[in-house]
Order: sequence, then C-alpha cells, then structure tokens
Amino acid sequence: MSNDPILQEKLRQKYDAGFVTDVESITLPPGLNEDVIKQISKIKKEPEWLLKFRLKAFDRWKILKKPDWANLDIEPIDYQKISYYSAPKPGPKSYDEVDPEIKKDFEKLGIPLEERAKLAGVAVDAVFDSVSVATTFSEELKKLGIIFCSFSEAVKNHPELVKTLQDQSSKLAITSRAFYTEPFADFLESLNNVLRNHNKECVSMDVLRPYISEGTSKLIKLFFKINENDKNFNLYKDQFLSEYESNLKNNSTLFNGMSDFIKFLDKESIKYGVVTNKHYKYAQPILDSFLELKNIQVLICPDHVKISKPDPEGILLACKKLDIKPENTIYLGDHLNDIKAGICAGAQTVACLYGYSINKNEVDSMNCGQVKKVEEIKSFIVK
Repeated sequence: MSNDPILQEKLRQKYDAGFVTDVESITLPPGLNEDVIKQISKIKKEPEWLLKFRLKAFDRWKILKKPDWANLDIEPIDYQKISYYSAPKPGPKSYDEVDPEIKKDFEKLGIPLEERAKLAGVAVDAVFDSVSVATTFSEELKKLGIIFCSFSEAVKNHPELVKTLQDQSSKLAITSRAFYTEPFADFLESLNNVLRNHNKECVSMDVLRPYISEGTSKLIKLFFKINENDKNFNLYKDQFLSEYESNLKNNSTLFNGMSDFIKFLDKESIKYGVVTNKHYKYAQPILDSFLELKNIQVLICPDHVKISKPDPEGILLACKKLDIKPENTIYLGDHLNDIKAGICAGAQTVACLYGYSINKNEVDSMNCGQVKKVEEIKSFIVK
C-alpha cells in the first residue's frame, strides 16, 4: 500500500455520492438456487427456452473458481446473502408512470430522460433495480433499422434474434488424446517385443513415458540407436507398428472423471472431437472401443492434413468441418506440440497435466490454461 499522504487522506474520506431511494418495491428474499431463478423467470414471463438457458448458466456458474485479485484482500462473497430481484411496485408502463423519486435519482446521476434526452441527443435505457423503467429514442432508432430496447422487451418482441445470439455462445471442445489413456502397457510390450526379437536392450515404463507421444520414427531411432538411413530402420518400424496395431485396444481406458465430463458435454450439446498425430488406422479403432465417445463429431489425423502438429492445420480443419470459429473452440492437449498448435490456431488452449507427456514447467510461460485433473476442464467451457 502506498504511503502517499494525499492518497491516504482520500482513502479515509467517507463516500458521499451514494443515496437511497424511498419507493415501494417487490423484492425477493436473499438467496440463489434453481427455485429463485425459476421464480424470477416467471415474474418476467420469460419463455421456457430462456429459463433453460439461465439454469444452464447457473450450473456453469457453480463450478467457476473465485478470481485471484492482484494486490487486493477481499473477503469471500456470500452469494446467499444477496437478493437477486427487486422492482418498483407496480412496474411502470410508460415514462409518465415512473415514480417521481426514481426520476429524481436519474437526474442526480446526470442521466438524460424524456425532454432532457431529446435535448442531449442521447438514447438511454434506464434500469432501476431489476427492471427497465424508461427507454428513450426507441422509435427514432427503429426508423433507422436499429433495435434499442430492454432485454425483456427483446425476448418478447425479437425472440429469434435473442436465440441467435444465445447460440453463438456455444463452444467446441477438441482434444488431442486427453480423453483416453494411451494403451501404455501394450505400447511398451509391443516395443520390447521388437527390441527383444533383435537382441536389443528392453526399456522400462519410466524410460519410455517421456517419449510415448513423440512418434514411431523417433522411438525407433532412440531405442534401436540408429538413424533413418539405417538399412533396418523401416523393418523395425513396420514390425513395431504391426505389434502395436494388434494390441492397441487391449488396455485403453478413459482418464478418471472423463466419463462424467463427456456426459456433461452431451448434456450441454457441446460438440467435441479429436485432432491427433496418430494415423487414422490406429486412432479410429481406439475411439470405437469406447461407447462413451459415440458422439464424437470429428476425427482429424495426419492422413487428413499436409502438416501435423505443432502446425495448427488439423485444428483449423476440425473447426471448418464443424463450422465453428477457432476462437470459440477449446483445445485440450497433453503434449507440448498440442499446446503450440492450439495457440497458433487461435483456440483457447488448455494443458492437461494429468496426461503423459507434459509438465507444468513447460507451459507456465505459455498462453494457455492448465488442469491437473479432468474435473477442472469444466471451468474453461462456457455454454
């Protein structure tokens, strides 16, 4: 905190710009739950589709994390001590019916209404507590093709427009391999079988783990200690891929919590798909082995693009196929190449630290989110 005497004096001053308006109001008791949301929606005579949207938004709000404010010590907000609806009783049908006390409030605030608005040339939607009490210049703006009204009036008179804006908030969740665990034991066994067949030293899980997502060619070069020009390179590679293909579905499982997360995506009608560096002949059988992943909308493999990750081509192709903009997309990755591709594509990118091939130190300086467990992914998804 600054020791500047002028600043300290200002901070000690009593706030003198506030005031209380003495009008008769209808106010709901403090507290927030689904019943309160339904009651407010009923008071506002909102359609069923909007109530459903509000309830979904409430579900989303419940999993949000409290902001970590910089250099501020703020007591936790008790949301159950707040009243979420209050309106003058009875609600005004026109500006002439607005309570004089409310009119005085807007005069104190310097907000132009009625004749003052016309003189100032300013369009105003004046909201008092939870309701719009006056809207100026609506008819004049209407002649110019501009809709200027309160949200409640828009829902009543322009529902299709509101629905369109609501639908634009949908997001697409694309993942690399963050849905399922690699068939790690079978992957290791396949590699060791080939190493053993050629009298090479076998490797342990701990040794293989950092390289499991690096691609077959790198594994062959690394563990057979050869380069791509070696006469046996393609032989070893083909033998490994043959072993892998026969074993790849044996031990694949969803990450802990992923089944519930997929149900969440399905419930919220959020599209999801996979962009992977694994070729289609290996990726599709793995996805097919999970009944939970039956609603996957798109699968993009190296077979479908010219350049694989970290190039963003695969992510951009997935977005194009599903007609969703990259900026409205969340890309989940558990490898550094995934994170680079997601950021380059312009997607909201999340590093899944529960995976095999990425650690916190690698992504701390990158423009991406981080999750340590599947349940945390929900906080990045807005519906």
